Amino acid sequence: RQPSTSKMKTREKNMTTNETPPTLRLEFKESPVEKFLSNCHFWIVDEHKERSSYSHHLHFNEHRLMEHGATVTYDYSSKVTHVLCNSQKNSDVLKGLSEYKKCVTDYWL
Repeated sequence: RQPSTSKMKTREKNMTTNETPPTLRLEFKESPVEKFLSNCHFWIVDEHKERSSYSHHLHFNEHRLMEHGATVTYDYSSKVTHVLCNSQKNSDVLKGLSEYKKCVTDYWL
């Protein structure tokens, strides 16, 4: 059985055109690399930053947090996801806990 002439004409037409076939161009955009603490917002409570012996240690912790994608603040806001403190006996920490924030010490870092 022979193919119909209309199919043959279509095939010949497609094969004999001088048009260049469309090329597929892929463009890759670099997506920002999310670090493991991205979307974590740390609130450093006053009791933690007031200890003068901790000033260098606190700066180191801030740097470490930001290096891994976290944001650090000294003021409470709705964006806060973690409370960095020394103990849970502080009224600021209790406020964070009552709003279901994660309470962590610098040992956790």
